Amino acid sequence: MKDFWKKTKETFQVGVAKADEFISDKKIETDPEYLQRENLLSNMDDSIRHLHKNLEEMNGTIKRLGNLMCNIGNNFKDAISTTSPDFQDVSTKAQETGTNIHQYTEKAFENNFPSYVLNPLNALVNELKELKKKNDECKKSHILLNSSEESLTKARNN
Repeated sequence: MKDFWKKTKETFQVGVAKADEFISDKKIETDPEYLQRENLLSNMDDSIRHLHKNLEEMNGTIKRLGNLMCNIGNNFKDAISTTSPDFQDVSTKAQETGTNIHQYTEKAFENNFPSYVLNPLNALVNELKELKKKNDECKKSHILLNSSEESLTKARNN
């Protein structure tokens, strides 16, 4: 039961300090290293989010390009075979090339992109979340330390 009250008191102290910082001009005193880490982590998070969005867009564009090349090859074969039977081999090669490009882009879209781009990026995002969590724990510990120091000062003065 004592642990429960101790934990509740700590949570309350941290909540009050964060609310004071949010509502009033009273800032939680933090060391410069903490602020630097917090800014760095925030900037990294923004950059990674933008990178992820752009990579997803690029991957979709590559897939659409593959579909487009396949359609162009098919359309070229259809157009040549009906108008110029002499160029049947050329039109068949164009169709095969379009189909091959489509297959390569599908492979990149379905296998290579998730394995070699998204998975490492997701691992980085998870690591960044852990670092932010540890940084928040540092802030909480700092708040509790300040509160304990204030309590000690009050106790000494009484």
